[in-house]
Amino acid sequence: MRAMRRLLVLAVLAAACSRTPPAEPEAPRTHPLAQDGSTARAVTSAPDRAKIQLDLAAARGAVQIYKGEHGTFPPSLAALRLDGVSYPADLAYDPATGAVRSDTYPSY
Repeated sequence: MRAMRRLLVLAVLAAACSRTPPAEPEAPRTHPLAQDGSTARAVTSAPDRAKIQLDLAAARGAVQIYKGEHGTFPPSLAALRLDGVSYPADLAYDPATGAVRSDTYPSY
């Protein structure tokens, strides 16, 4: 019985000590939608929706600052320094009007 117990303990320790390879880090997302190709708005999480709203506020503010400094709207969002934007690929910009909108949530 003692030998069986020892063997069981060794088996449990061997299983617990087995090494698994570290997981590959995920690439940062540039769009709030799931990466499975789905375009349903239901797949965005509440934090992603909040990030989109913050991205829009930052981009719209930067457009207004640019217009105040240069007298015209910027030619593109790339002309602005939008370093803190989480999902730049989700932003759509109209240089004629200075309007910035979200492709995922156009009503925002």
